[in-house]
Amino acid sequence: MTDFGRRPPVAAPNVLLKTGQTTTYRTGDDGYYEKGWEDGDRFTDNGDGTITDNATNIMWPKDWTGLGGNSGNKLNWNGCIDYAEALDFAGNDDWRLPNAIESPSLMNFSLSNPALGAPFTNVPSDFFHTSSTYIGDIALAWVMHSWTGRVFASPKINTRRLICCRDA
Repeated sequence: MTDFGRRPPVAAPNVLLKTGQTTTYRTGDDGYYEKGWEDGDRFTDNGDGTITDNATNIMWPKDWTGLGGNSGNKLNWNGCIDYAEALDFAGNDDWRLPNAIESPSLMNFSLSNPALGAPFTNVPSDFFHTSSTYIGDIALAWVMHSWTGRVFASPKINTRRLICCRDA
């Protein structure tokens, strides 16, 4: 077996996340079962402007329009990656742009406009670049819309918001 420098996937307990739906519209739907990670144990406020997602072991800025979110300023895809790679925030200099799975993992589908609430603050309803390239056209990257949690391909040259993350 050849090692191409990629870490093998690590299985973690309770990695399936609740959607946030708590209303039952019929027996057997998502609100009826509410399966997944318990929200009360999911996030830890680190007291330094960051939140750790205990389900994924990823650290995020608490304020999405603060320094960890480029003060709310928009950049193209390359600019977002460059900003994240250069960020020194909360005593850490190993920040990165999250991928197309990590960003939407934070969404709470019981909310909208944005679909992300506590413990995060100042989350704008907008489009956020991810670090993931769309394989069907490498001029496109996956972006996340924080209003709905939807992920779709968009031109890398488009300016979008960003949020940085790091492995906790």
